Amino acid sequence: MPPEAEFHAAALDMLGAAPTGERMITASAVTYPAAVVEWFALGQLDELEVVDGRLRVAPEFHVALDEGEDPPVYHDEEGLVSLAFSSFAFDLAAAQRLRGQHLSARGPVPKERALTWLGEQLKPGPVTKTAGLEIHRFYGPHEYATVRWSPGSDAEWHLEADSPEALKALQELVDRVGGVPQRGLMKRLSRRRR
Repeated sequence: MPPEAEFHAAALDMLGAAPTGERMITASAVTYPAAVVEWFALGQLDELEVVDGRLRVAPEFHVALDEGEDPPVYHDEEGLVSLAFSSFAFDLAAAQRLRGQHLSARGPVPKERALTWLGEQLKPGPVTKTAGLEIHRFYGPHEYATVRWSPGSDAEWHLEADSPEALKALQELVDRVGGVPQRGLMKRLSRRRR
């Protein structure tokens, strides 16, 4: 991965993308959030456009210019959607990459050592941690997984793969970290296929 990818190395690695060459950045862009400018410079964002004092990062999504180097992302109508632009870009890239088999399930919150082990089997993506929410992201060449939870609630798993075989292998990995019983995953998967 290019050494200049400070905020988006995991997203570029997941996409297997190399920078499309250095882009010219206008003088005004120097004042824009670094994570957004990097995504643009690496060829992953079409333009840097400020509308009504907000920097557009996707249709209907924007960041404020004064909320740090890796700012939160807002939807024009729904408000806050991501705590960091780098996580938003990673999630957007992941959603567009596979478009294959997927399932969601609930289970117990995984322990830290289980998350570390899963990060050794797959590659870890950005982690979001606040007092009210925790999200861990993992990816491989044929799969993507997220697990999220709030204090006192079950974990919500989302698994996605480019084939039934890759999804089954991902299910087995998640089962090994104690995330969701295999039987529960299979039941949910069979419902989705109908």
